[in-house]
Order: sequence, then C-alpha cells, then structure tokens
Amino acid sequence: MRLLVSTLAGAVSAGLLITAPMAAHAAEPDPTATGPTAQQPVQITAPERFRGRYLATGRLRLAISPATYAGTIEVTDRKGQPLAQAAANAGSAVLKVPAQRLGDIRLRINAAETAEFTTATARTVMNSKGARLSPGDRHPAVKPLLRKLKQLNFLIPGVSSRFTRASSDVVMAFQKTHELPRTGRMNNKTWQALAKARPVKSRYSGKGTHLEVDKTRQIMMLVRNGKVKATLHVSTGKTGNTPEGRFRIFAKGIGYLYKFMPFLGNYGIHGYSPVPRQPASAGCVREPMWAADYFYNKSRVGTVVYVYR
Repeated sequence: MRLLVSTLAGAVSAGLLITAPMAAHAAEPDPTATGPTAQQPVQITAPERFRGRYLATGRLRLAISPATYAGTIEVTDRKGQPLAQAAANAGSAVLKVPAQRLGDIRLRINAAETAEFTTATARTVMNSKGARLSPGDRHPAVKPLLRKLKQLNFLIPGVSSRFTRASSDVVMAFQKTHELPRTGRMNNKTWQALAKARPVKSRYSGKGTHLEVDKTRQIMMLVRNGKVKATLHVSTGKTGNTPEGRFRIFAKGIGYLYKFMPFLGNYGIHGYSPVPRQPASAGCVREPMWAADYFYNKSRVGTVVYVYR
C-alpha cells in the first residue's frame, strides 16, 4: 500500500498522471448573439386583367402574403421601364398605373427583397380604353387629353379636369381636321385617331405670322414661320360665299362683332356664339368666343389670311 501511494505521488510530481475522461456538455446559446436568419417567400396575387383609361391610369389592387411583408411593390412594362410603385401594407397594395396607349398593356409586378423576405414576381394585363366624355363631365383623362391636343397644335382654353363647352370645341377641331364625325365628344373612334395623330401642318409656309381658313374642314390655323401654333374649329358662309384667296387684315375691332378683323369688304373673322359644326354664317369666319381674343391679339393689321377649300 505504501508502495502504491509512493508511486502515485511520484507520478504527480513528475507530471505524468493520466486521469479518466470527463463527460462532454453542449454550450448554452448566447441570447445576445446575432446572425443571418432564413428569408420567407412572398406571394403576389394579381388579377389576370384590369381596366385602365387611356392618358389617365388604371387602379391595380394586389393581395400580398404574408401580411407582415412591408417592402416595395413595383410595376414595370415589358421592357422593364418602371410605371408605378407603392409599399405593401397589411397584406395588400394599390397602385395607379399610367395607361400610355390603347389596348392591352402587359405588365410585370415585382416585390422587392427585404431582410426577412425574398423577391417575388407576378404578371397582369391592363386593358386601356378611352373615356367617353361630354360637356359637363369630370374625369382624370380630361387634363392629359387637353395637353395632348395642345401638343398636336390645337388651341386649348386651359387645363382642367372638367370637360367644358370650350373643351368640346377643341375636340370638334380635332375631329374636323381628321375627317371624323363632328360630335364634339370623345368616343372610341376619336380616341383611336388621337392615339396615332401627328401635329397639324399648314398648307402655306413663309416667315412671319399668317392665318389659314380651310373651308372644307371648317378649321382656322395661326401659322408662324411655317409652323402651326394654334388650330381652331370655325364656321364659314352657309352658302359657300366666304371669299377664297390671299387677303390681308385691313382693320381691327371695328363694327359691333366681337374682335372683328375684316380682310375683304365686310368679310372678316370674329367671335360668335354658337359656332356650329357646319358652314352657317352670312359669309364671315365665325370662331368661338373664348378663342377670339387669342387670334385677335396674335394678328395685326396687314396679317395675311389664306382662305381655301
């Protein structure tokens, strides 16, 4: 016994003691530690088709799951150009998508990746049609309609969301120019023509300002340096008696007719109400009252007037 104790003591002192292995224990997780977590997939539920109004917008409603996803939803066209975006909220998103052309517009919907969620995509089709507009109507398409007509060289009374009688005059001028039914209202046929229309061009060119009255189409144009600056719907002589040729305004503001500008004898241009779709005057060129100031102020004594059919 003494020998065993002595032997153990010697081993310890020599650093040679070998002990039995101890049981291993798993480390406790650190509640303060941070690290990457698995992202959840996002699902977009979109309608197969929805309606839009040309030159205005279409309202696209989406269901998003899980409802906790709060990332950005973006709508692009087929070329990847962004059209609209909104943040998802409580499982849904509503986007106003601009309707830039008529017909079916194919769209792609993208849900942006976040720290908690992966990206997602979906597809839908917006069917874009023109709104039917009559005097007195209010519609989001009226403002862009008037801006579009101004780009095409038509005189507009200003920009408003209300389709006024003056707005109807502008549409009438467009319909006359493109030989459409002269209703003064926006309908499918007029929208289709507008979608592919090009700016109005004059028959005559040259330096300075001149006026052109087209008796066939019943329109008048103000032309500066060969470019049309304003086109207006007018009404000429009922019997076809408005003289044709090249004339000059020889006076301004004489007589009782509003903003009268005579170019041959008693024949001239003036504001009047009403201005019907067809020739109806005694021989003068009637223009809507709201437009008479513009043409009067842009013309002077000596301005050339071309009248033709």
